[in-house]
Amino acid sequence: MKPLVAIAAALLLTIVALPMAVHSQSQSKKKAAPPAPHATMQKEHETAEADHSQWQTDIATWRAEHLRALATLADIQAKLLRHEAALQEHAEHIRQHEEHMDLHEGEIARHDKGGNDKDHEKLAAMHKEFQDKHAGIRDEHRRFEDDHEQLVKAIAALTKADK
Repeated sequence: MKPLVAIAAALLLTIVALPMAVHSQSQSKKKAAPPAPHATMQKEHETAEADHSQWQTDIATWRAEHLRALATLADIQAKLLRHEAALQEHAEHIRQHEEHMDLHEGEIARHDKGGNDKDHEKLAAMHKEFQDKHAGIRDEHRRFEDDHEQLVKAIAALTKADK
């Protein structure tokens, strides 16, 4: 079971089990009432039927809300999975950038051993490309950092709301 859905399911089971536990405790504490006249009994039955009808309506509403909440959790989980995939791509961009930097370092070392001006121009162009790519990856990383902060705050708020 997916983690967020499992948490939601556990919460729902807790919510559903609590009224049942309260009901069984209240039933065991009640004392037997003296017999009531038939008219009173019938009136109490009518009241109970009205209560039951309202309670069934309440339960239907709550179940629909629970289903919407579970759908929202599924959406959140899908967004987290897409975000994780994007983070993996970002990590790969960084790895490739490191590889590019290593190649550039090797070119510089070879040029220092006896390269000409044409090689130096090529190195300068490679370095400009490196710097541009680095700036792009830095911007990408800052966006991920901001997104991560927002995500952690939202999860923390949900966690606090649950307590």
